[in-house]
Amino acid sequence: MNISPAGSDPTIILVAGGARNYLATNNITANVGVKVVLDASSAETKLLYTPQNSQVQAFTTNYSLVATP
Repeated sequence: MNISPAGSDPTIILVAGGARNYLATNNITANVGVKVVLDASSAETKLLYTPQNSQVQAFTTNYSLVATP
């Protein structure tokens, strides 16, 4: 697997911008650690039962998360 930089978790979903983005009930499974990344230019994104808390990397505080148990 070619992940750059070495040792980092790959981004599986990137919300690169926009307002009121909505991700719901996606079942994220992988044999390596993966991330859902929210860019700083995104606003009011809702993540509902998609990632676990540990899978979210947010560069914004303007989002809502109901984590997958």
